[in-house]
Amino acid sequence: MADIGFFVGALIPTFLIGRLLLWVLARFISSNVGRVLVANTASLIICGLVYGALEQSAFLVRGLLAYAVAQSIWLVADLVRFHRGNKKNSN
Repeated sequence: MADIGFFVGALIPTFLIGRLLLWVLARFISSNVGRVLVANTASLIICGLVYGALEQSAFLVRGLLAYAVAQSIWLVADLVRFHRGNKKNSN
């Protein structure tokens, strides 16, 4: 049960950091897919490093895996959102 709570808790920082990075990277990366991939990868790394620092170890496997699953959910959601947006613009 604690793992479910940890996973739900991992959704929040990955979402917030990912949105911030998408907004910041919009100025530097014009490709939506490229920006999504870079922002989500950077968000995973940042969350993993912060978790590792708080637990006083580098990249704990449990934390990295939980953040990777949470970040993967946001990555898929972003890719679907941009894909649907491109379909609407092409019609």
